[in-house]
Amino acid sequence: MTRILILLLGLFSAPALAQTGYQTQYFNVTGVAPDDTLNIRADANPEAEVIGELAFDAVNIEVTGRDGNWAQVSSGEQAGWVSFTYLARTEPELLASGLPVGLSCGGTEPFWSAEIDEDNIVFNAFWAEEESTPYPVTAAPRAFTIGYPVILMLEGGGVAVLEPEYCSDGMSDIPYGWSLNTVLPDHAETVYSGCCTLRRE
Repeated sequence: MTRILILLLGLFSAPALAQTGYQTQYFNVTGVAPDDTLNIRADANPEAEVIGELAFDAVNIEVTGRDGNWAQVSSGEQAGWVSFTYLARTEPELLASGLPVGLSCGGTEPFWSAEIDEDNIVFNAFWAEEESTPYPVTAAPRAFTIGYPVILMLEGGGVAVLEPEYCSDGMSDIPYGWSLNTVLPDHAETVYSGCCTLRRE
């Protein structure tokens, strides 16, 4: 138990990635005609360049920031803005832990990626001989809505802390909806910090 407390303190005191005060929320597109799309603009104003679009029936849109009546979303390799007028608040399908289904994570120095499901964090370390390693989740508080850190206890003494907040990977302009800090059971000397986003199927 003492070791776990030390790990948790270390994760919460880990250097934060670029963040704003906005807490990630999810929305569905609404009020757009079936033969139309919702424009994603380069800036939060109706005259800005259109850099992408959302389908009239797009769901689980990850919003990572707000500027008045404008919502920040990802568009390709950059951030964009859509009008809240055409968004309706929703809750995506959740895992038992309260994390959204379909979170995909990654980080640098060194490069790694991770997928999270009901029972495991599957960690892909590109420097390791065994590229993909599942770490069973042994305990997690049940979060019925998104809105606070989710702590996953991993078999063997590891821990992962995920927070629904703006996160930057430091290499691109893509806004990510979650930050992840984790200590793996067999790499206790390293805190892996990165970002996660809900995959758009």
